[in-house]
Amino acid sequence: YTDLVFAFMNRVAERVFDEAGAWETPSGQARYLTALAYYWTEASPTIRLHPRVMPVLTSDRAQWQDPAYREEDRALIQRWCGSGAGRVATWDYYFGAPYPYPRQFNRWIDESIKHLHRSGVDVFYSQLPGAWGLDGAKAWLTSRLLWDPREDAGKLLDEFYEEFFGPAAVPMRRFYETAESHRDAHVGKADWIKFYLDEAGIELMSPDVLNVMQACIEESNTLVDPGSRFA
Repeated sequence: YTDLVFAFMNRVAERVFDEAGAWETPSGQARYLTALAYYWTEASPTIRLHPRVMPVLTSDRAQWQDPAYREEDRALIQRWCGSGAGRVATWDYYFGAPYPYPRQFNRWIDESIKHLHRSGVDVFYSQLPGAWGLDGAKAWLTSRLLWDPREDAGKLLDEFYEEFFGPAAVPMRRFYETAESHRDAHVGKADWIKFYLDEAGIELMSPDVLNVMQACIEESNTLVDPGSRFA
């Protein structure tokens, strides 16, 4: 239904901008009309978009560990960015809570934000409930890359672990990276926000991996002052 929805958006844009001349707000900011490129309208249009229609692309880029999904999504981003829209936005799914384990995918955050930027996307929104004990690393990385997508993700993560965990930086980094590498290797074929509100997701982390992660937490506790912010 992409062409149906966005042909309607084009007609609205023609009335708002071309006929009524409402190109700017009273304070001089450019106006845009937005619509989600979601579900039945996820596919790129075959029609040219009015430059003031801003599509909001929706994708779970945590699933970029699946090469087929990754390449399909990269191509989809580029097609939307060539659709005639003057600005293109994205809506990502960076959950986080309610997953009962660290849903880490820092590699794919780095790759996808840089690809979005190169393609011309310049508006970003994501769902990431604030559970810093599970999601702090990716929230930090994302915010910094949005500020400047040219930054080096490895150096940004070095800064996060050192400043957030202090003397426990090394075992806590191992905690997060163990979760990330295991997820990448075992989560399998892409599926939209896979395991979201799905109790089967607890089986993703094997007992052996959980024991390694638990050992990281226990070691970290021995390295920090119990009264410090790092604790």
